[in-house]
Amino acid sequence: MRRAVVALFLASIGLHAQTLSFGLKGGVPVTNAFKITGPSSYISDGGAYTAGPMLEVNLPFRLSVEGDALYRPVEYRSSGLGGSLLDYSGQSWEFPVLLKYRLTSRRLRPYLGAGLAFRRLRGFDEGVAELRERSAAGAVLGAGMELRMPVIRLSGEIRYTRWGSTSFKSALGDFRSQLNQAEFLVGIAF
Repeated sequence: MRRAVVALFLASIGLHAQTLSFGLKGGVPVTNAFKITGPSSYISDGGAYTAGPMLEVNLPFRLSVEGDALYRPVEYRSSGLGGSLLDYSGQSWEFPVLLKYRLTSRRLRPYLGAGLAFRRLRGFDEGVAELRERSAAGAVLGAGMELRMPVIRLSGEIRYTRWGSTSFKSALGDFRSQLNQAEFLVGIAF
């Protein structure tokens, strides 16, 4: 009975310390959305930025859970019959959920994160021959630095995602979506 009371007391302290913050994340991809090998009739055009809202729950022991909804444009071209260029464009919505650990509790604090991400492609017609799967899941690793100020928190991070499957693949295999994705993100949270 005594252990149950102590556990309940410790849990209530931990719940009281939780805070919810929200904000925006945005950045630029370090890797291209597509991998093109050899002489190919494909040209990759998209993915110049990533942006979206974020939500974070701070937990005890310098831990937190962050969830994002990140938008990224995806575009490519292929040569059609007679040398005409066919443009394909759509959106990639990525939903990473990371467990973050802050290495210090100071005002400027580095952090590490790991978790899972889910991706959903939208805007591509059903007739796009290279589109194999609209959804994918992957593992996420991140490292960054956070500056804590009285009202806001600013952060910068490098994030790496390893997708479990390729969403695009040409019949010859000379064009496919990247399984490895890296990006530099900047965040502001309230």
